[in-house]
Amino acid sequence: MGYSIGIVLGSKLDVDGKGLMSCVDSALYGAKNAGRNRHNFFEWCADKSTNLCTLVENELADAIRHDQLELHYQSPVAPDGWRILGVEALVRWRHPARMESAGAG
Repeated sequence: MGYSIGIVLGSKLDVDGKGLMSCVDSALYGAKNAGRNRHNFFEWCADKSTNLCTLVENELADAIRHDQLELHYQSPVAPDGWRILGVEALVRWRHPARMESAGAG
């Protein structure tokens, strides 16, 4: 049996409780990705987009594990309306928490 620990020094961050938990999740995933029996400190970079990318990557990994992605196909059609030019595949992410905040229902 192993452990993975995510550590956040909350006094260094200007976030609410929900934001703090997101930071803890990010630190925890960092520990998990490094292997078992590890701990990881959350590091807040000056570039907030780096942290956002990390959070999205971690949430996407969860989405794959929890089957939250939907595969859809669509066929681009020629302007004449008769010829199918190919097939495109796209994946929609039905995020349980962020769909509602984005206005989707």
